[in-house]
Amino acid sequence: MEHQYRYDLRYSFDPKTFSEQQKQDLIDFLSESTTDGVTFFLNQEELNRGHVTEVEADEWLDIMKELTPKLHEMGVSVSVNPWTTLLHSDRGPKINPVLGFSPMVDYTGESAVAVACPADPKWKKYIARIYGHYATIKPDYLWLEDDFKHYKHTPHITTGCFCERHMEIYSKKLGYEISREDFVNRILEDGAPTKERQVYLAVAREEMIDAAAGIEKRVHEVSPKTRLGLMCSFPEMHAMEGRDWHKLLRTLAGSVGAAVRPHLPAYEEVAGVIYSRVFNQYTRTTAALVPDDIQIFPELENYMYSPYAKSKRFTQFQIESTAILPADGILLNLYDMIGSGVVKSFDYASMLQESRSLMEFLTSHKLNQRQGVKVLLNQDESFYRVNSQPGTLAGLYPTAYQWVSLLSTFGIPTVPVFYDGQEYHNATIAISGQVLRGFDASKVRQLLEDNFVILDGEAIQVVIDLGLQDLLNIEDSTWHEERTNYQSFEEYRKSMEGIEKPRVSMLQHIGAYLQNDYQKGSDTQILSDAYNAKTEKLGSVMALVNKKTLLMPLAVDPKYGYGDQYTNFKADIFQEILSKYCELPYVSEMPAVNVSVGEDNHHLALVLANFSLDDYKEIKLHLPNEFEANIEFEVSFRDGSDVVHQTLTAKKVGNDYILPVNISGLSLMYLVKK
Repeated sequence: MEHQYRYDLRYSFDPKTFSEQQKQDLIDFLSESTTDGVTFFLNQEELNRGHVTEVEADEWLDIMKELTPKLHEMGVSVSVNPWTTLLHSDRGPKINPVLGFSPMVDYTGESAVAVACPADPKWKKYIARIYGHYATIKPDYLWLEDDFKHYKHTPHITTGCFCERHMEIYSKKLGYEISREDFVNRILEDGAPTKERQVYLAVAREEMIDAAAGIEKRVHEVSPKTRLGLMCSFPEMHAMEGRDWHKLLRTLAGSVGAAVRPHLPAYEEVAGVIYSRVFNQYTRTTAALVPDDIQIFPELENYMYSPYAKSKRFTQFQIESTAILPADGILLNLYDMIGSGVVKSFDYASMLQESRSLMEFLTSHKLNQRQGVKVLLNQDESFYRVNSQPGTLAGLYPTAYQWVSLLSTFGIPTVPVFYDGQEYHNATIAISGQVLRGFDASKVRQLLEDNFVILDGEAIQVVIDLGLQDLLNIEDSTWHEERTNYQSFEEYRKSMEGIEKPRVSMLQHIGAYLQNDYQKGSDTQILSDAYNAKTEKLGSVMALVNKKTLLMPLAVDPKYGYGDQYTNFKADIFQEILSKYCELPYVSEMPAVNVSVGEDNHHLALVLANFSLDDYKEIKLHLPNEFEANIEFEVSFRDGSDVVHQTLTAKKVGNDYILPVNISGLSLMYLVKK
């Protein structure tokens, strides 16, 4: 049976020891787990030999060829995941002299041992040729690993490449000779972006697209129907290598189509409420950056590989919550990469079989016309950022994902979108960091005038720098760095949760504070004020300007993001303002329940994902005012291996609709208005 949601097992074997028992265990697992495909590792992790020759690759490929007929007979597709393009990390092997390409060099001048330079013509010819060789087994998918990037090639490379060849390229683009040290200093210096930064990013962008073009051409000459897939990790770091998501993936797709593996965080188990943040931060933002016709297969990895690293319940929730993206399937890295094979005692087969019916149901009911706060993502932000941490790479990373994490965890629907200057009207928009830098002031003015917009501190600064502070009623502003004994906490001017004038920390786990002075007599509603440790008022914090711009004048902490903003008081104020001025659906008094809103056959539909361990005995749902007092929903959720459907009435109580159904911790629920 062909499934709508694809399970694909990433499977590792040692070609020197692969046994008949391991083959049978694999076949049994695939059958019992309803898995659709196997992606075989090649030259992987602990068995990695560096960049392999065709003869070395054949040790793996010959076994894959042998297994393919049996797997196809079972209805299981075969794909290949070579573990080396540039190479993840230096672990002893050196570049084979027969291959002869040069190593990557870090921005500090430190050289890798076996990680390749992406501009080396010998490497480009090699990688196209070896991928053409991998394609000889006619795989369903052929993946480029997450080493196809410029950064994080341990232990020597933080960001590359700054070898002599690259320095010649950069100097030619600049029109003058420059040393590596001076070039790097100019990239990282304080203030507006330099020509050196622009050149570095542009070169990094184009050389990876060029390498991808060579791979695509050779692979599709050998196997025209094979889809290439791109594995990736942190979108903010990819921005610092100038990644053009659409052009890169279109290049890999050729005329066949392509797939992408967004990073699915939590290789080991973390608290569900924390997973809500990182899932939204990495997985959802990556999915939003890729073209709509690119298949999305997040990767689930349990490292080290056993239920000692992660409970089966958490693993199952990770799989099921990918419906939020929505994903076309999932890559399952459940067993080690050394070649131990399937470990039956982990009992993952029954877990996957149990989730199958829910994943088929949710995939067949993907939400159309997604509604929510549009969080703008700009893949080119690193080209334009004013360095927020001069002298560091981190100061050039975008921070736009922070709104996706915060608002989604507050139960407010978000829609991360690839922003390329398109116009919006009457939308609710959230902007963090320097997304808008690089766009014309008139375009930013239109965005602020025609929509309800939420801005954080850095985004406010961009508006001021563009000379548009009049749109924010700001007369003057001053930055105060965190942990300087100036601001200590934020106090709200109204009671919430039964607390008069509740407080939220400003001391740590949040970035600097932008203290704004507003024009007297302007339409500015101050929502909260900053205080020092002596409880002396310093100035305003959150403010609603002209009833259509909500300001949270705080910067992102480099390590913790909006960390100290994750409180019920902050959730309440966002929900209150958005319900009053934007009429957005959300769930209330249900911490860490993410909600996605859209349409199913022209009816209002919602997917609720409870990232908390808490069970909620009823659903408190806020809906726009046009809905009637009582609403019938068809409610669908998994019970064991079955999907249960119930018709329930949500009654309006105060500002909420109360739906009498329990949503368990780490579970999903689908609601559609009758």
